[in-house]
Amino acid sequence: MTEAEWLAATEPRGVLESWSQPTSERKMRLFCCACCRRIWQLITAPESRKAVEVSEALADGRAREGRRAAANLAATAVARRERSWPFAAAEEASKRLIRAYRKSPALATWAARTAYYAYEAAYLGTYYAVGTNDRAAFDSGNVARQAEQAAQIALLRDIFGNPFRPVPFSPSWRTDTVLALARRVYESRDFSAMPILADALQDAGCDSPDVLAHCRDPQGTHVRGCWVVDLLLEKE
Repeated sequence: MTEAEWLAATEPRGVLESWSQPTSERKMRLFCCACCRRIWQLITAPESRKAVEVSEALADGRAREGRRAAANLAATAVARRERSWPFAAAEEASKRLIRAYRKSPALATWAARTAYYAYEAAYLGTYYAVGTNDRAAFDSGNVARQAEQAAQIALLRDIFGNPFRPVPFSPSWRTDTVLALARRVYESRDFSAMPILADALQDAGCDSPDVLAHCRDPQGTHVRGCWVVDLLLEKE
């Protein structure tokens, strides 16, 4: 994958299946969980939702492997019973990764499967909601699939930035105000304060157009794992 392909991509599976950049299990796990949270209304089983939540907690060191294993076992039972994409996505996002899968490109292959299950869930959810079992339902479902794929690309760019152009970062930007804001948006999942974070970064001497633009983009997507917040909080 080239930088031009990264910037032009409109669906995640091709990007992830050709991934060659260094990454971490935490980053890819948070991407998988973010894909599931985008179709949260379709993941109706409490066991499946719990598995996603525990997987997120594992990524951030707030849950142990035993808790993840128990949650995944329950999510797997739901997925086998229901045989439906939303529950398959939750099961996949909460899986244990063997050692061989804990580095690129195997991590990205795992994430590609989760993304696929999630956007197919969006397709079928819309298809069945139309309720006509005809071309109109197919077209509506396809629009939903494409919209979900575009949203997943936005998630990838929020979490990984531009992996072909690492942004120079100064530790002096980590002032008390900046860190307090970064922790608040991370823990609350409320990223509405990102423009305020940009102002605080500027006050701290940050002049990086990439960092400031990412924080101030009114159409921007932000989730746990956001590359700017991760840099500030020293998360990998």
